[in-house]
Amino acid sequence: MSTTEKTQREQGDQRQRLLGRESVAVDKHREAPSAEELVDARKALIAHVKEIAASDNAEAIIEMEKDFIQNDLERYARADDKEMIGSLNASLMSVAAIKQQLELVDDPQKYQAIDRGYALPKNRKQGLPLD
Repeated sequence: MSTTEKTQREQGDQRQRLLGRESVAVDKHREAPSAEELVDARKALIAHVKEIAASDNAEAIIEMEKDFIQNDLERYARADDKEMIGSLNASLMSVAAIKQQLELVDDPQKYQAIDRGYALPKNRKQGLPLD
C-alpha cells in the first residue's frame, strides 16, 4: 500500500469516527428536554404564522415578517455575526419601504397616481407598476 493510499485510509477512518461522534451528539440533542421545547415552540409559531397568513391582512403579515427579522437580528447580534447583521438590517429597511408602499396601494387616489406614473411598458410587469 502506498503512502497516499495509507493517508487516505487513515483520513477515511478518522472521518468515520468523527461522523459517528456527531451522530451520537445529534441523537442526544434530539432527546434533550430543550430540543422538545424548541419543537413545541416552533409548532406554536407555525400555527401563528398560518393564522396570520389566513387573515389576508397585509399589514399583519408585514409586521410579522418585521418581528421575525428583528428576532433574528437580536440573535445574530449576540453571536457578533457582522455579515448577517448587515443583511438583516437591510431586510428591516426593505420591510419599512414595503409598509410605506402599502399605504400608497391602500389609497385608491394615490395608487392611481402611481399607476399613471409607471405607464410605460418598461415600468410595468404583468400590467402592474414596478416599484
